[in-house]
Amino acid sequence: MLNPLPSWGESASPPEALELYLNKDYKGAAKALDRSDLTTTELYLAYKTQQKLQDTPRAYERLKWMNNQFTGPLRQVVLAERMEYYDQNNLAEPLLSLAAAFPRDIRNSYLERRLGVLLEKNLKSFSDKEALRAQLEAVLDRFPNFKESQKLLQLYLSSLPPADPKRNWTILQLYQFGDYPSLASWLRQDSLFIRMEPIKYKEVIYNHFNTQFSRGNFTYLREGLIPALLVYRSVDRPMFLKLRGLYFRSFFHARQYGRALQELEDQRLAVTFDFFEQEKLMLKLRLFLLRGKVEEAKDLLGELQKKGFNKELNQAYFLIGEAYFADGAWVDAFESLRMVDAREFEKDELIRLQWKLFLVNHRIQHVVNLERIATWAQSFNFEDDESAARFCYWGYKLGLYQTGTYLSCYQKYPETFYGLKSKVVSQPYGVFSQTSAGREFQFRKRSLTAEETQYFEMVNLLYRINEDRLADALVLDVEEDLKDLTYFEALKDLLARNQRFYTQYLLVMRHKEKLVGDEYYGNHFLLPLRYPLAYGESVAKYAEEAKVEPALVFAVMREESRFRPYVKSPVGAVGLLQLMPKTAQYVGRQNKLHFRDSDLINPDLNLLLGTKYLNSLQKTFNGNLYYTLAAYNGGGSNVKKWKKNTTTEDMDYFVELITFKETKEYVKRVLKSYYLYQQIYGPL
Repeated sequence: MLNPLPSWGESASPPEALELYLNKDYKGAAKALDRSDLTTTELYLAYKTQQKLQDTPRAYERLKWMNNQFTGPLRQVVLAERMEYYDQNNLAEPLLSLAAAFPRDIRNSYLERRLGVLLEKNLKSFSDKEALRAQLEAVLDRFPNFKESQKLLQLYLSSLPPADPKRNWTILQLYQFGDYPSLASWLRQDSLFIRMEPIKYKEVIYNHFNTQFSRGNFTYLREGLIPALLVYRSVDRPMFLKLRGLYFRSFFHARQYGRALQELEDQRLAVTFDFFEQEKLMLKLRLFLLRGKVEEAKDLLGELQKKGFNKELNQAYFLIGEAYFADGAWVDAFESLRMVDAREFEKDELIRLQWKLFLVNHRIQHVVNLERIATWAQSFNFEDDESAARFCYWGYKLGLYQTGTYLSCYQKYPETFYGLKSKVVSQPYGVFSQTSAGREFQFRKRSLTAEETQYFEMVNLLYRINEDRLADALVLDVEEDLKDLTYFEALKDLLARNQRFYTQYLLVMRHKEKLVGDEYYGNHFLLPLRYPLAYGESVAKYAEEAKVEPALVFAVMREESRFRPYVKSPVGAVGLLQLMPKTAQYVGRQNKLHFRDSDLINPDLNLLLGTKYLNSLQKTFNGNLYYTLAAYNGGGSNVKKWKKNTTTEDMDYFVELITFKETKEYVKRVLKSYYLYQQIYGPL
């Protein structure tokens, strides 16, 4: 039997074997662990050590011992290591058997994703077709998500006899969820039976085209949809409309607005698309606006009015008003927006309309209209606190409310951008008083159970030896329900010590409602966990060197990466401060720093370069925080355009008139975090 673990806590010193392992003295670690009375963590470390020494027989013996001894959440560690062991030693049959018999009480998304990857990799050379078929059927039954895996489905199909009725089911799955252009020609030929019965298989066909859309197979999508539209146009109008929507969404997604307009005007396709006249006019209007052709879009208003398409006319006035608003053409925006009948709008659109009218009326100094909108906002039932706080702040800013002060907005909406901005405005110099970070949280703690202690020891060890993904998976997938405050405190402290700030954030957000409602653990004690001083020593060092406020660096890091050093955005930005490699290299050359793009995942390098880049932007924009953040996200040249459009030094106007929605929201999010860091920690 394994010995019980020693008391686990912050002061627990690592065993000698772990230090030897971390120093890559694997022989020394193996010698220190060559005992029969190992604890659970020592046994796991012994297994990892034998792996490093490439001693496969001894590693396998340790793995078997772990399989017999580990219980509770630690079973997931064994499963993960068995999967990796079978992969590293090209053991396809045991891997498949493990998947087929995977315990049904374990629901770990990381393990499932990893198992799927390893199965796809290892089963290509599986020779026993009958065994492959039987085992894969069990796997597909156990893991429903695998029924969308193109590689596993193709393997399963290859194991089926020609006359097996399950072939059709497999082909249906591949047709729905596979990368269709990449499938073998014989397989595409075998799927013809689906298209021969379009009514029976209409949902399958829709899933097929929706999958191709999500994969970006737009050329195939459009070619395949033309005959499908002709089929469904007369027999199934709802399906026809869904497929036609996919067809034109592909142009929007690819930003091929001109191409979409050409297709709309192609008389050969008129019957295929079968637009009602008002539908076609509105689609053209949207495309014109996206191409920046406001006057061409405006020309369509007359046609909508002449034909009596009042609902569409109402929407058209709104869209054109928004376009004029984005261009800073205030009078034209007012003339369009005032024509909109707000009674036709859903709640979200109504708020959007009223906000545009609010700013436009202020720009053209229509005070009566402003007061009317401000009165509407006071009685409107906002579901979104951010929208409510915006109207509240601006109402006081423009002197439209006779009772209350800016602080009223903060008190109602304390965790919104405009709520916090209200507090900044209402306090001298915009300085926040420190709230809760320095106060010790007191509650009655209990002792951890033996099983909990083993769990925490194992998670801590996993982080120490860089098995971060497995450790995170244990924390986030095992801890579906918060047990109590003692357990939560131990877990969040462990995560902080191992710099797993994003995992800590997810844990807090998962249990926020329960924790906020606790009579002891109120929201003010959660804020430091949602806004932690991540990588604090490095931030302090590089912020001081670059003459940038630490609170600003923490805020940018939180909103850019949620403290994840390895994260990479779809456009290629890397690391804690999400630096584009080209920008990072430019900053590096300016500071005589040499590095590879792949080094940007290093927290220190990323913070060093990011703080210097922030400093350079602040110099460019004379220390203006709004311009700096807008440039960090949207580019300096765009900031100059937005400044020109704003025609005022009022930063509230500047942020609201940023034409890139992403950048506008980014500036607000970072400033909100910046204010909260000041409120939580005081001067940093």
